[in-house]
Amino acid sequence: GLNAGLWTFVNPLGDATVEIVADVLRIQVPGGRAHDLWANAKDAPRLMQTVGNSDFEIEAKFDSTVNQSFQMQGFLVEQDASNHLRFDVYSDGSAVRVFASSTVNNVSTARITQIITPGNAYYLRVGRVGATWTYSYSYDGASWTVAGTFNHAVTVSAVGLFAGNAWGASSPAFTAHVDYFF
Repeated sequence: GLNAGLWTFVNPLGDATVEIVADVLRIQVPGGRAHDLWANAKDAPRLMQTVGNSDFEIEAKFDSTVNQSFQMQGFLVEQDASNHLRFDVYSDGSAVRVFASSTVNNVSTARITQIITPGNAYYLRVGRVGATWTYSYSYDGASWTVAGTFNHAVTVSAVGLFAGNAWGASSPAFTAHVDYFF
């Protein structure tokens, strides 16, 4: 089960679901409406936990593929409602990309965007040392590729997992399957 004392499900549009089936976390977003994390749109459903503002590393295995425009799954690192970092893998309809952005006072900036080979599973890892953020991905959990590193000062209050889609009324439904989060 999900430890409700540790995790909080945030469902801004009230139409997503979260469940655990056979030890796999599923975050489901319906189609036909965008569930994004960009600028003023902080509409993606997410499972968050409070953390201290210190150095850390988080890692998760996503057993779901992103294969339609703009299905996405990844991490959210929050300072507050207007300031956050996003690290994910998404489909642009023709390619799969690893992506990272920073949002400061509801203004978002892409930090890392890189085409990667589509996979059946994505292992994602984010490390923070001071103001330096390192984003890595893997297909097997053993061999890691650094997608990029950037500097961004933030006072972290929470971290978690999200699933989303974008493209307005054409947004495809999507279910993120998370095997583990460390």
